[in-house]
Amino acid sequence: MPGEYSTARAATALSVLALLSPIAGMAAEVALAWRYGVSTVADAYRIGSVLVLMGQQLLVLQILPHILVPVFARCSARDGVPEAWRAAQGVGNVFLLASAVIGAAVFIWPRPAVWMLAEGLRGEARADATLFIRWLGLAYAPLVITGTATALLYSQRIFWLPAAAQLLRNLLVAAAILIFPGRGGGPLLFATLGSVVLGAVLTVARLVPLARRDGARFTLQLGLDHPEVIHGIALSIPLVGVFLAGQWSPIVINRALSSLSTGSVATFGYAFKMGLLVALGPLSLATVLFPRFAEEHSSAAWERLESLGTRGLRMGLFLAVPVTACLIALRGPVVALLFERGAFGTAATTGVARLVGVLLLSTPAVVIAAHAQKMLYARQQTWLPTLILLANCVGLALLCPTIAGRWGADGVAILYTALSSLGAASLLVPLYAGSSFSELRQGIVFSLQLTGLGAASGWVGAMLGAIISHAASSPSLSSFLTAVGGCVGACAAYLSASVALSIPEAVACASFARWQSVELRRRMFGVARSG
Repeated sequence: MPGEYSTARAATALSVLALLSPIAGMAAEVALAWRYGVSTVADAYRIGSVLVLMGQQLLVLQILPHILVPVFARCSARDGVPEAWRAAQGVGNVFLLASAVIGAAVFIWPRPAVWMLAEGLRGEARADATLFIRWLGLAYAPLVITGTATALLYSQRIFWLPAAAQLLRNLLVAAAILIFPGRGGGPLLFATLGSVVLGAVLTVARLVPLARRDGARFTLQLGLDHPEVIHGIALSIPLVGVFLAGQWSPIVINRALSSLSTGSVATFGYAFKMGLLVALGPLSLATVLFPRFAEEHSSAAWERLESLGTRGLRMGLFLAVPVTACLIALRGPVVALLFERGAFGTAATTGVARLVGVLLLSTPAVVIAAHAQKMLYARQQTWLPTLILLANCVGLALLCPTIAGRWGADGVAILYTALSSLGAASLLVPLYAGSSFSELRQGIVFSLQLTGLGAASGWVGAMLGAIISHAASSPSLSSFLTAVGGCVGACAAYLSASVALSIPEAVACASFARWQSVELRRRMFGVARSG
């Protein structure tokens, strides 16, 4: 029985840490809203943190793991584990050299980056953004180290440490905002940079004993004479394109919003951060499944790869729907509960809540795109996601400035959601183009079931939250009771109805929960007996 749930256990553990990390990140957002509200410092931080986010997406989430996991597996099978370590480090060192050059260039000449990320900022806001960009460009070198270590940890089936490091990074930023009041953005800036260095130190520290165990040693050699290093660099070219296409969205959006009223960039940023929380579980599942996708492809088990990918995608969507429905139905109380204090007033709450409702509609697209990309990467079809994302980027670049000028941040949110959905649908076409009519019909029925269950559970949560809110004597308590009670009621209604309809994913979740509770009781009983 434990073997059947190994993937579920790994995904669950990673999801818990992945959830705690954004919760800590949300604590930083709460502290940021309380301390800076929608001021010029908040705008500058949003612009500067885009650099860190781009590096995180490029090096830790997008390129290095998707290169080094298959390179390590193939090289270790053919030439031995120590040689696989050397090849992986060679690829990482090439990226480390490039990141050091880019970071130094941004530090010396920050103005081109400021123009690219926030052309519309003026005066104090532009000066603050220049300061943030100058220093946060130095974060790319430690991000390369973190990305290389993360990929090697994934190869060892260790998924929890990178998420734990991200958790500590977010706590450090939140603490800096709270501990150092009235000192502008300096503490926030250096806490952000220091947190990136901390993540690199933590992941490398865990990697050292693993390298010693395998007889490997750390080196700064580029290893360009190694065939696997050349192969890894070649694989990175389309992945860099995926990164550039993916990061084009925040660049275009921030440029368009920076020309609007003060606080527009910050308001959209708060809403976007909340939307990221919803897809944590499904994205963690995709991360855990990726090594298995690669193994099935290397063994030419095409049917098992397609079956595994389909089941993972269905489960990811099943997990994302109830949380999405809860937050859409209860977005007002949730935003008020998280942010409405200090410099963050009721007007900002209304604006952020409105954007949250629109951006959350892109959650299914985010889940579909994540699973589809990993399946395509496992098939070594790395150029296809790049071309699809580039097409999305062209549409965003052409439409975003006009829509922002006419309809503001609301129009930008609608455009982002529409393009995300179109891109996700395009990624599914090459995966299931040869599927039979019956398989497509099953997918349509499943989608309709989830849509109906999500809408019904969201309505239940909203009604229950409204009833509970009348029992509160203060606005803060009302927001808390409405958000918590409504979400619990909505999730309970969703899970109960899905089990009653015998949806396979619901049955699998219920079975895993029962097994996990039995295991927990058994372990607790063993601890009690040993005590």
